[in-house]
Amino acid sequence: MNGNTPSATEAPGTTNEYYIEEEEALGFHVWVAELELLIGTSRAPGQQPDPAECLEVLQKLQATLESDGGGGGVARVREYQRRCEDALVELLLRGAAPPVRRLASACLARLFAVGDVLPLFARVAAFQVFLGSREALARAVPAPVRAGVLQALTALVATHGRTLASGAPETLALALKHAARGSEAAVRAQALAAVAAVVAGLGDADRSAPAAQADALRGALRAARDSADAASRVAAAGVLQAVAEAGGAALWAAGGGGFEDAVRQCCSGLADPVHGAGDAWGAALGALAASGKSAAAAEAARALERKPSRRTALERLQSDAVSMCLMAPLVEAAMADRRSALRALAQAWLAYMAAEERRAADAEAALVDLAVRAIETLAVVSSAATAAAGGPAGSGAAGGCDAADADVGAAVSGGEMPAVQAAVLYVLRVGVIERLGESGQRRLLERLAALAASVLGGHVPVAVVALDAVGRLLEGLGEVPAEVVAGLEAPIVWKLLAPHSALRSQAAAVLAAMAAAEPSSTARLLGAQLGALSAAAGRLAAAAAPDAPSPAPGELAGVKPAMDAAHGFALGAAALLVAATRLPLGVPARLMREADSLARRLLLNPASKTGAAAGCEREAGYALLGALSAQLDLTRQAAAGAGPDPNPGRPDGEAVVAAEAWWRASALAALQAFMAGPGAAAGRVEAGRLQRSMAALLAPTLEAVCGAPSLQDPLRGRAGPGGAYAAAAAALQLRLLGAYAALPAAAAFTDQHEALLRLCARALRPAATASAAGAAASALLGVLNSQDAVLGPCAPGRDPLGDALAAFAGAPGGPTHLPWEAGLLYSSGGAGAKSYHSPSNAAASPEEPAFPQPHALGAALLAAQLGLLGSLLAAVSPANQARILDLMTAAAAGDSAAAAEGASSGSGGSSGARRKQLDAAARHTAVTCVAAAALGGLGDLARKCRGEGVGREDVAERARCLAETILAEAVEREDPALQRAAAEAFACAACIGSDAFAAGLVRGMARASAETPSPARRAALALAAGCIFRAKGGIALAAAVGGTASTLIALAASSPPAVHLWLLHGLWLAASAAGLAFLPHVRPALDLALGVLLAEGAAAVPGLRPAAGRLANAMVAVLGPELRLGSREYARCRALIREMAAGGLPGGDDAAAGLERVLYAQQLALFAPHAAPAVAHLPLLLATLRSRQPALRRAAVATLRHLAERDPEGVLPARLEGRLFAALDCEGDGRIASQLEATLQVSGGLGAAPRLRTRLFAARCVLDILAAVGADARHWDPAAAAADARGDWLVAQLPALVDAGFRMATGQVEALRPLGLRLLRALVRRFGAAPDPLAEGGGLLLVQHQAQFVAALRLALAPRAPPVAAAAGAALAAAFLGAGLAAGDALVLQRLMGLLCAPLAAWDAPAEEMFAEWVGARARLALLEAHAHCAVFAAGAAEPGACEAGGRRVEKSCNGVGNLGDLLDAPACLALAERLQQALNLVLQPALLDPAETLASADMPAMLAGVLADAAELLRMLASGSRGERMALRVGLGSELGPGPANGQPVDAAAALAESLAAGVLAVAAAAAPVVAGNDGAPLAAVRQGLGEAAMQQLHAALRAALAAAGDLVAAWPAQRLPLLCAGILLLEAAPSGAQATAAQAFLVAAVSAAAQRLHAAGAAAPAPATAGGAKRELSWRRASDASRCWRPLAHRAPQAAATARRLLIGKGPGTGWGAMHEDDVQVAGEALKLFLAALPAAARAGGEPGEAAVAAVLAPLLVAAAAPPGGQRPQPALAELALRAVAALAAGGSAAAFRAALAALPADAKQRLQACSPFLFAPFPRGALKASAATAAPAPAASTQRLPAIALRNFAAM
Repeated sequence: MNGNTPSATEAPGTTNEYYIEEEEALGFHVWVAELELLIGTSRAPGQQPDPAECLEVLQKLQATLESDGGGGGVARVREYQRRCEDALVELLLRGAAPPVRRLASACLARLFAVGDVLPLFARVAAFQVFLGSREALARAVPAPVRAGVLQALTALVATHGRTLASGAPETLALALKHAARGSEAAVRAQALAAVAAVVAGLGDADRSAPAAQADALRGALRAARDSADAASRVAAAGVLQAVAEAGGAALWAAGGGGFEDAVRQCCSGLADPVHGAGDAWGAALGALAASGKSAAAAEAARALERKPSRRTALERLQSDAVSMCLMAPLVEAAMADRRSALRALAQAWLAYMAAEERRAADAEAALVDLAVRAIETLAVVSSAATAAAGGPAGSGAAGGCDAADADVGAAVSGGEMPAVQAAVLYVLRVGVIERLGESGQRRLLERLAALAASVLGGHVPVAVVALDAVGRLLEGLGEVPAEVVAGLEAPIVWKLLAPHSALRSQAAAVLAAMAAAEPSSTARLLGAQLGALSAAAGRLAAAAAPDAPSPAPGELAGVKPAMDAAHGFALGAAALLVAATRLPLGVPARLMREADSLARRLLLNPASKTGAAAGCEREAGYALLGALSAQLDLTRQAAAGAGPDPNPGRPDGEAVVAAEAWWRASALAALQAFMAGPGAAAGRVEAGRLQRSMAALLAPTLEAVCGAPSLQDPLRGRAGPGGAYAAAAAALQLRLLGAYAALPAAAAFTDQHEALLRLCARALRPAATASAAGAAASALLGVLNSQDAVLGPCAPGRDPLGDALAAFAGAPGGPTHLPWEAGLLYSSGGAGAKSYHSPSNAAASPEEPAFPQPHALGAALLAAQLGLLGSLLAAVSPANQARILDLMTAAAAGDSAAAAEGASSGSGGSSGARRKQLDAAARHTAVTCVAAAALGGLGDLARKCRGEGVGREDVAERARCLAETILAEAVEREDPALQRAAAEAFACAACIGSDAFAAGLVRGMARASAETPSPARRAALALAAGCIFRAKGGIALAAAVGGTASTLIALAASSPPAVHLWLLHGLWLAASAAGLAFLPHVRPALDLALGVLLAEGAAAVPGLRPAAGRLANAMVAVLGPELRLGSREYARCRALIREMAAGGLPGGDDAAAGLERVLYAQQLALFAPHAAPAVAHLPLLLATLRSRQPALRRAAVATLRHLAERDPEGVLPARLEGRLFAALDCEGDGRIASQLEATLQVSGGLGAAPRLRTRLFAARCVLDILAAVGADARHWDPAAAAADARGDWLVAQLPALVDAGFRMATGQVEALRPLGLRLLRALVRRFGAAPDPLAEGGGLLLVQHQAQFVAALRLALAPRAPPVAAAAGAALAAAFLGAGLAAGDALVLQRLMGLLCAPLAAWDAPAEEMFAEWVGARARLALLEAHAHCAVFAAGAAEPGACEAGGRRVEKSCNGVGNLGDLLDAPACLALAERLQQALNLVLQPALLDPAETLASADMPAMLAGVLADAAELLRMLASGSRGERMALRVGLGSELGPGPANGQPVDAAAALAESLAAGVLAVAAAAAPVVAGNDGAPLAAVRQGLGEAAMQQLHAALRAALAAAGDLVAAWPAQRLPLLCAGILLLEAAPSGAQATAAQAFLVAAVSAAAQRLHAAGAAAPAPATAGGAKRELSWRRASDASRCWRPLAHRAPQAAATARRLLIGKGPGTGWGAMHEDDVQVAGEALKLFLAALPAAARAGGEPGEAAVAAVLAPLLVAAAAPPGGQRPQPALAELALRAVAALAAGGSAAAFRAALAALPADAKQRLQACSPFLFAPFPRGALKASAATAAPAPAASTQRLPAIALRNFAAM
């Protein structure tokens, strides 16, 4: 009946080729008949229908009923309803398997909903009679039968509750009877579920509801007391929750006694060892808290109106409901440190918040109030802890901790309570922040800021949670106004002064979040923090001065506030420095230099002279240094000394030594930051050198730590484990081990391996304390493979945040993350150092902690010791590896003497010492530590051996023995973590050994699992077999696949359900690795999975149902393209996956099962695309987009993207855009967000979402759409679109697009404004020439939107507009004017030109430094580029080739603007342009942000030189390339001095584009110049010295080439090239001042000056417009006139350029002639003379300073030096001729008076030399006499006609 079944490799053509499932083709009656057939063939006594076939038939029957009966409709359902009902009931009465019972009950409930409802009452009555029979009550009926009938009754009541209200009391009574103590666990749980369904079905409106609730309440309380199984406890909690949600009338009857009893029961269940049960009690407690405001509660109070005292007591109880249910239990659990209860209470708060959200009229306001109330509860907790500890207010410590079991960090705790803080933060993030919209989040941000600044903010837990929530909100909002940051600044900065280090660290992280949310405030915040740090250091020095009042011995109370302030401001500055590197616009480089200088001062010359205060200053300095990732030599002081003295003699010596240990720990952390930053970016050779240098620096500190027992074991400090010295010593050792772990190559510190082994082996010593056991377990969980997490002990739950809360192991005084260690807390990415709790030595950054202080200090130290010990195991020689493994085996076996010996000697040798056996707890802790260390090292060693392809049998055998030892302890203690560790150790041993060793080992695992009687050992061995396949690979173990698979499948028959999970998981691992080799075992494996799923009791095993689905998906992957639709394997896989949809799974099984459903759809889309159309998968995939499990969302989004790419036509009609944008708006995972964006781009959707990141992406999508639709005229031409009205053309959406761009450009969100301006500019480019078909007399389509464009430009070009928006606005203005959209409107034209010209008036004004320097430079370039385009358009309008279009004059060639191919013919030009564009982003911006860091890399100088060389080459191509003769204007002296416009060919669009490109290239050179030339002062001196002379010469040569080419280009191009003028200014400002590049600089100054003069001359010659039609001429005249303002900043450089040229002329020394001048010197000096002659009239017309007289005074000595050099030198003939002719021309020209005055001011000898020259000195000077160039440079008399060679400067780079 399956229809066509083509193979999976066939591609579908039309939708008719898709496979049709049976339930889609066949009707309801067919499945009824098949069900009857299954039941009829098993009529024999005791015979059951085949459960697998029943499952498949019921799934199809359910699918048919869900579609209202399939093809036959409701009529067919009613026709066969009775037969179906009887068959389903018969199936239940046969005692069906649990999944079959569930499906039969669901089908029965759906049957009455679709068909006739009248038989429902008879069926319910029949069920009641059955359950009330003597046999059923006496338990003579099998439990599966009773459970099935109860489940069916539950389904009927849940679906038709109000309809069955009349029979509800009897149903309730029967259910309560079956929930009695003697019933089986499955029956009792199902009976309680029926009770909850009855209560929920009746609600609060039915008259029998109060009585039913009372009975249910009593029954639930009784069942909760009597139940030993977790399922019954969960069901009892569900009954209480149902009673509360139904109004809770029974709770408030009789004065609220029922409420108090229910609260007591829920509170007692919060600490349930089963997490699911504890969560259920917590949810019930939240519902009870919400019931105090129900209508039933109010009615109960009104009923006591005649009894005032009782009514008052009841009302008081109702008002205290929240306190009793949520606050008091929270305080109690926090004081006792009961973390399981805290986790359950978090669920209670979530349930209460959900109820209040549903009840409130303003849901967001209610959630904000609840969030603040939850945080305020922490003040009560803190006060209670303070009272218990006897400390000051606000500084209490968590109670419930034994002093002997205190963590080593307890002494440095400042009142933080990490466990309860994490619980409240979980509530805030899940229950409030994720549910609030943007407006609600802003409201909550204001409330939290006020809370942090209030009195309650003085409590450390309140402040920590409030600050963390503020950081999360800032991250979610993305951008906040400056006034919000200003309001947050005061309370946040105040927290930096707090006496608690955890609070200071949290405040610093929020500062960084503020900088990311409001980048323009970053420079101000950073400057304030640096200034405050400097002042705090001064106050600290004053407080610690010798003449200051001394505190009592042993105390630091006098300087403690100053030390806290210095530390806090250092953390704040460091966080802002790290944040600045992530900002797109950066911060001014001076702040980086200031931070570097301050760090050096604090480190090298601390103002304080006392030990503790000086140590605090150094700690602050290293905090800055770590954020800067600065030079290695500054960290030398951290480790070069002998370390802190562990035996101080002063009374307060321990505090002083502790302070020294802290600053040394901070220095070691800075070393880590350096290796993770510049060290990681270095080349291979340089990285090796750095690692060796770092290891040498670390060696003295390691020697000091190993030489002092109190530093080796911090618990041996003078004050014990609670002393400050112990915490400081632990932190020092932690950072030391972290620094070693940050070195990727262990070979860099080979000589230190022995000392490190001795130090780390101490972690293997046994300890029986609870803290040691918890630390060891946490360390082990950190190294176990996450794929096996479903096996326990911490199986994944519904969301990772909840899993993090369940596994939270933080403690007061735990280490906090420094800003650079793991990136910023509230921003993604970042180059952080490796965390202290990371077991491997990889350089990757660890994941961000979910909650503050996620680890105790002792646990972090233990994890670091074990991790480094494992790394050393993989790095030492094979002989030492064998000894270390022997040591670990002895420690795991309980041989404490061998362990102690190994810890002291570093080897595993055994002596004759007496060995003593450990107690059980200590041995278990030791084995756990051994497993954690061994897995870290064996994993690395296994990967190394596998990559080398060699086996080490001796090491492998020892690893196997160690695994056996771990397994023995795991089996004895039934510890799933150790079981997993043993399995992975076996897998590592297999990889270390040869293929034969691995094959023998896996066969041994399979054989041993079959022989052992222990379920725990069988489970671990089955997992071990799978782990070996995963680690070794299926190809190497192909021969062992068959035996292993057969054994594991056969073991299921004799194993309990708990072992089935391990068997299925091991089989899944083997199948995934074996691939096609597993093909013969596909069918048995599927049968096993289905059989396990159908077994009684399988539902009680968490993770078992998802494991079956995982195995089914593995079988689909094994089959691959061989999967045939309709086959038995396909049917089994489909049945298993359909069973994943069943709800009510324990723990996180719902999310895991959902993941398998999505992965199944994904594999069908890959291997069997014709199984179903793409649209058929969409409901499942879209439903999972809002899941809290990232893996599920990631799989769904990946599948959606694949479907969108494979079948866009099938996906587009579903209109997924809104759902995808909503999912993107809520997505916090960057990888999933990228997949969503890619899916949206494929589907071409557009939508709106409230969050900033989503709006940014939507805006980019709009821009992509404009580019993606291509050149189809119907999108851009209204007439063409009107001719084809069927399509969706963009021209029809033009008003909406303009409105969207206008709203973005003028909105309050700064990040959207540039995108809005870009969108408007794109619309101008696309629709600028489109005619308006409705305008009379013709017109442009965009003219009707002129007001929106002008308004957007007014805001973008405002005086204080952001630089990026200003640049985009300038480009839009040029495009708007060029398109003629302002033509005919003189007011609009005048307004826009005023906006464009206003910034020129303030060109020299100092700008506010908010961003990096390159930001303002780029904005200026964009502004002048816009001016140049305006000039181009104005000039083009006056050309003969211009044409009339819509009442405006437009040059035809302007339509080609933007086409690079019109300009650059040679492919090399295009390649260079692309490279330079990449270089501007990849090389120069980092160089400007931190030039020291940029040049510290070995590869960066060569890269920078390449950039400059590319710039020079492209500039030369643009000046004289294949199209250069058409574009360039080679003007002579006559045209330069003339007042008319520049001669040459007309300016066209290609030249305008080339001008823009050239300006960008000049900006590249300008940005690179200060890095190369040394204009930045001291910070780069050491770096340049380290680079070497060769590298610097290479950089200088490239820079000189770029300068030369820039001068050639500026001199050759037309006068209207304003961007070139601006770029020239930038390059001059950045150019080197040394002698090596002065000639190039002089030439560029002269060229730029002359270009400015030509522009001014063109403007002065252009008459003012006299007619109304002269708009374009007016534009040209105004632009040329305004551009003369550019002359002033250029003229300031004129004296320097003249002096440079003069040095070239006279710098060769006495007795030398012109022949000694280099050819390039001649060319530069000659061009400088020509162009400075042009500068004089420009200065005269511009006016102001420097004026005409000043320029003449500079020019006169230059001319004399060229015509008559001093000292008897012979002049160069061509230069002398040029100089003399120039003197003659100037003496008779318009500037004669100024020039003659300058000549008169010359020294007497200079005047004499000038007068002694040729007799034609003052003869008339003909125009154009020097246009031609001479071909030779031979000596000639002064009166000769020799001329200068052409100015090409090809060899300038060789100078």
